[in-house]
Amino acid sequence: MDVRVTSTVVEIATKDMQRALGFYRLLGFDIPDPDGPHVEVDLPGGNKLAFDDEEIIVGMHPGWNPPTQQGRVALAFAVGDPSKATRCTKQ
Repeated sequence: MDVRVTSTVVEIATKDMQRALGFYRLLGFDIPDPDGPHVEVDLPGGNKLAFDDEEIIVGMHPGWNPPTQQGRVALAFAVGDPSKATRCTKQ
């Protein structure tokens, strides 16, 4: 069987939806205000960036526990000026 795997969604589980969305808005993403525990935004190339609050993740995966340390998932986005990205991470 010939299977072609393509990236479609990068999902971020967050305990603070507003803070997470605010950070990605600082990076220039046009993210709508949430009307529930799930938010999606289209990315270039046909992918989506999705945000779910931790409660919805627990509902889909009983027994899941939020990570207690950093480094579980890494995302990289190219920016024209790295100093602007650094300023965003400090806010």
